[in-house]
Order: sequence, then structure tokens, then C-alpha cells
Amino acid sequence: MEIIISYLNYANAMLIKRIISGPLYNNCYVIYDEMGKDAAIIDVPEGVSDKLMHFLREENLKVTYIINTHGHFDHIYENSIIREFTGAKIVCHEKDKGMLADPQPKGAFQSFRLKPTVADVTVKEGDQLKLSKVALKVMHTPGHTPGSICIYCEEERVLFTGDTLFKGTYGRTDLRGGNDAEMKKTLQKLAGLPKDVKILPGHDEETTIGEELYWLKEF
Repeated sequence: MEIIISYLNYANAMLIKRIISGPLYNNCYVIYDEMGKDAAIIDVPEGVSDKLMHFLREENLKVTYIINTHGHFDHIYENSIIREFTGAKIVCHEKDKGMLADPQPKGAFQSFRLKPTVADVTVKEGDQLKLSKVALKVMHTPGHTPGSICIYCEEERVLFTGDTLFKGTYGRTDLRGGNDAEMKKTLQKLAGLPKDVKILPGHDEETTIGEELYWLKEF
């Protein structure tokens, strides 16, 4: 399938490249400091590696972290490939590390064959991952899975939400690890962020907290 690349610039300290890939049209993000050349990758869907590696070489970026927003197969598919190429550490919440070790999807997607991986770094609420001048704050946002996380760049007002929050809706709770009650608490938590925070989700287009408050407040 076609892989679409777009370039996003949210602050002087942080640049973002988005690559859309895989059968579920996942967003893979590269966050990097143009001056320091330090980078992190958020989610690695099927088919992303060739374009991603080309971009990393072209920009001469050093990847420190491969961050999995949660353990579902479409977000961790190329963990092994990207780690081998970059030497970066795989990061996930401690409650989803078992999903990386046993990643095989069931049902309609059982034909996909994933390599198990081990998280090099497990995180929890409030932890920070540093990229030279950019701080990536971990928000534990269970509901879609027990260990779903959002990555908040507070100074730049950018939130990477994985499959927790989308434009006009939120992540499913009827899949492996989903929980309605936890999702409700998570959405209430996110609704408390500043209205101008940009939401960069795991699928589809960006939005803001302010644009989603019309339905988030119902929770």
C-alpha cells in the first residue's frame, strides 16, 4: 500500500514526521530535535521500516527510543526490525509488556506473524523520556489496554494518544485488554488538559483537546 509522509513543525525545539502505514492505516511518528539530532519513534506498524529508515538516514538522526503506546499488533509490528537497525530501546508501560512477548493477534488478523519482543524500558505515570531539549512525559491512560500510554510534550502542547483518543471518538474497549470503566477515567483525565493541546492519534487526523470537549465533557 502507499505510505504517506507528512511533516509537522510544532515548536522550535521539536520536529515531527508522520508516516502512515499498515492495513489499519496507523500513524508512526518520528519526534526529533533538528539541532541535536536525537529522535524517538512512536509506534511501528507493518511496512513502515523502509520509508522510516530512509528518513532517519537522510536526516542523520540517532534514535534513542521506540515507544509503543500500547501492545496491540498494529502498533508494535516492526519493533524487532527497527530496533536492529537503530539500536534504540523499546519502551512500553509495564502493564503491556506481556503483550509484546505474546503479540500474536487473534480473529481476523491471525494471519499476521509477529516476532515477540522484550521491552528494554518499562514506564509508568509521570516518567519522562529525554531527547536533548525535548521532554516526553508519560501519561498512563488505560482503557484500550491496561498499559496504554499517551506521550505529552507539555512545553510544545502536543499529545500523542495512540488508540486512546481520536478526532470525535475514543479507542475501542472490546479488544484484548479493554475496560470501559478505565476508559471513562482516562477520558476525564485528558479533558482536563489545556484546550490548545494538539492531539496526534494512532490513526486518522490530528485534532485538539478543545475541539473534542463537546463530547469529552459527557464523560
